[in-house]
Amino acid sequence: MKRLTIMMLAAAMPATASTASTPAAWSGMHLAARRACIAAAGLRTPEVSAPLDFSDRSARTALLVRGTYPQRFMKGATGTFLCLYDRRTKTAEAMEAPGFAIDPARPGK
Repeated sequence: MKRLTIMMLAAAMPATASTASTPAAWSGMHLAARRACIAAAGLRTPEVSAPLDFSDRSARTALLVRGTYPQRFMKGATGTFLCLYDRRTKTAEAMEAPGFAIDPARPGK
C-alpha cells in the first residue's frame, strides 16, 4: 500500500510542476489583459497602468486605463476606467473610476 501511494505521488509531481506559469506566459497574459481592457474602456489615446494580479482564487488582473472620451459632446475630456480582466474567461469589464490615478513612476508594459 505504501509503495502504491509513493508511486502515485511520484507520477503526479511532474504534472503539477509542468502546469506552473513561466514568465513568458505571464507576460503574454498581461499583454492580452492590456488589449482587452483598452477595448473595454473605449477611450482614445489610452495609457494603461501596471497590472495588479490577484490570486488564482479570483483569477483576476486589475488595470487602470486613462484616455480621452471619443464622443464629440465630451469635447476631449479625459477619463479613467478601472478594468478587471478575468484570466479564466479571458474577458474584461471596465467601469469609470474618477479619482483613481495612474502612477507615472510605474507605467504599464
